[in-house]
Formats: sequence, structure tokens, C-alpha cells
Amino acid sequence: MKSTTTDQTGLSLTMQAIAELEAGKGKRFQTLQAFIDDLHSEESSNLPKPSDVIIAHRAEIRAIVHTHHASNPRIVESIVCSNDEGSNFSILIDLDSQTTLFDIAAISLELKKLLGVRVEVLTPNALPERFRTKLIEMAQPI
Repeated sequence: MKSTTTDQTGLSLTMQAIAELEAGKGKRFQTLQAFIDDLHSEESSNLPKPSDVIIAHRAEIRAIVHTHHASNPRIVESIVCSNDEGSNFSILIDLDSQTTLFDIAAISLELKKLLGVRVEVLTPNALPERFRTKLIEMAQPI
């Protein structure tokens, strides 16, 4: 079993890797910062892709949106194109006559709790006018 230590960023480093790095034998890393950066990228590679999270929680997302007097949840195109692990979400919703700002905030908070990432809840009128039509057309239904 490899012994580990935790550096000031909270990362768990193997003692062997640290010894190699200090001895100048670390082949892949020229500096400790490069080593830490690589560990951060390995940690983020364990995070699910946004598209996978949405597929796994599609019914729950729709239920949360409908519970708070909104409908037609969809992912804004800029997030669909960025299917990187650990990305945040921007969800576009349509409002009904009963929707309040509290509903929009509640949707965001409940989706953050469900998905484990920050969720920005947008309405068509909240989109920049210059891009509004194109983003609405390109939004992907949930």
C-alpha cells in the first residue's frame, strides 16, 4: 500500500511520486505545480459530462421545473457545445402567469442540489437580445 500525504491544496499525493519529483526523477513533471495541475485534471476527469448528467436526471429536472410554474426546460447551446466534465449548466425555461422570482431561484437551488453543480436558470427575455433568437432555436430540450 502506498503512503500518501496531503499538500496545501488538499490533494492526496503518493510519497513515491513526491520522492521522484524531489529527486529530479519525475519524468512527466518539471515542477511541483505541474504535478499538482495534473492531479487536478485527473480529479476532474472523474466528473460526469453534462450530457450524461442530464440524461440520468431528465425526469427529475422536468418535475422540478414544472413544480415551480415553469415549462419547457432546455439546455442553452453554449453548454451543449461545452460537454466538458464538471461544467455548470444553463437551463432555459418558459414561464407561466404564476411564476415568480422565488420559483426561478427555487428551480436553480433544487437543480444544484440534484446535479451537484451550479445551475443558471434563464428565461428567453433574460438572454441578450442580440443572441436570443439563435440561442432559443439551438437550445436542446431536456
